[in-house]
Amino acid sequence: MSKFLLYVAVFLTIALTTGARDLQDGQVATATSVTPLELRGAPVSTDKGVPSWPVMPGDVVVAGDSGVTLSFQDGSKIVATLG
Repeated sequence: MSKFLLYVAVFLTIALTTGARDLQDGQVATATSVTPLELRGAPVSTDKGVPSWPVMPGDVVVAGDSGVTLSFQDGSKIVATLG
């Protein structure tokens, strides 16, 4: 799967999940990765003891080299890997 399709899939999943649950401006998921990722257009380093970051409604998460796991508040998860 190309990186572009992965980004689109992650973005749509976050957008649809937040719309379906009618959430306000709170955290909807947690992005976890062992390699740096991009969140809200900014690079995020995960190698300094902080492997997880909050995901808010409308956020775009771009997976790093090892992929990213999105954990939602209801316990569901999306694992996006490059390959």
